Amino acid sequence: MLPAAYPKSGRKRFRAQGIHSSRGTSTLESEEEVGALAMFSAFPDGWAGVGLVLLRTAVGAVLFVQSVSYLANWRDGIATPLIAALMALSGTLLFCGYMTRYAAVAAALLSASSIFSRFTFLSFGLFETRVTPVLAIVIAIAILCLGPGAFSLDARFFGRREIIIPKTPSNA
Repeated sequence: MLPAAYPKSGRKRFRAQGIHSSRGTSTLESEEEVGALAMFSAFPDGWAGVGLVLLRTAVGAVLFVQSVSYLANWRDGIATPLIAALMALSGTLLFCGYMTRYAAVAAALLSASSIFSRFTFLSFGLFETRVTPVLAIVIAIAILCLGPGAFSLDARFFGRREIIIPKTPSNA
């Protein structure tokens, strides 16, 4: 028989000292907050953060240069400027580190679309060979798995916060 302190489901509620909810439940119960924590859970700093900056910069620069190349050789149709705009947007977001995981998904999908594209006019610039988009896909998936890092706008807006609880003055 299990003690009453441990629920049968195996889930324990964690209550940090000094932070209490008025309902008596965990403060992270809403789906929005749990989703935000899952989306921005990793903000490594130090050398790991520098490595993530380099990965984000590499993929962002490749996507941005490729989008400029698409626009420079644009002949007709609406598909080319649309793809170029999406590449420039995801490259810029990755470079800045804002909405990094969404931008990494977009970068991987856009790079994959350049591999399987049936348009011959889209096969120029940095994605002329098939190795560059494959490497961009792999790096984008790595960024998706690892998170934005501490040196990003995501970390600035959604990163860890220190909660300082003031001591109550004693009436002595």
